[in-house]
Amino acid sequence: AAVEGTPAGQADDLVHRLCSVDVSEVFSPPRVGKEALKFGFEIGDAMDLTTGLDFNEEEDHIKAERYVDEQKPLAQLGSPPCVAFSQLQALIPDSERKATQLAEGVRHMEFMAKLYKKQVEGGRVFPMRTRLMRSRGRSRAYSGWLGRQESTW
Repeated sequence: AAVEGTPAGQADDLVHRLCSVDVSEVFSPPRVGKEALKFGFEIGDAMDLTTGLDFNEEEDHIKAERYVDEQKPLAQLGSPPCVAFSQLQALIPDSERKATQLAEGVRHMEFMAKLYKKQVEGGRVFPMRTRLMRSRGRSRAYSGWLGRQESTW
């Protein structure tokens, strides 16, 4: 059945997308997916250290990107660690450890921005916390391309 005011082909695509919704999580143990099951959503993978992926490793970036390219999750959630961008970091003296944490945090944010860009290009969504966007230490990937995007969740 066509949706009123929508051409039949677009309506069929919409019905297909709504009926095959899945949720995938990056930098997150299986949390949201467990809740999504309660509402009848199809869940995808949860990817982080607890599920065997370390996003400090390029090989695991490739695995996650391949998953997103192949499975095309409707909603891609990302929860990269925010330690490096915490306001509390301003209280800690500069050190090699602090610089390393910041560099790692920036790499993680840039990786999520790359996955989010795939979502947008595929007509899919990426719910995200706006607190990350307000962080003084946010990466250029978030303040650049992603800063001009809006989540459609």
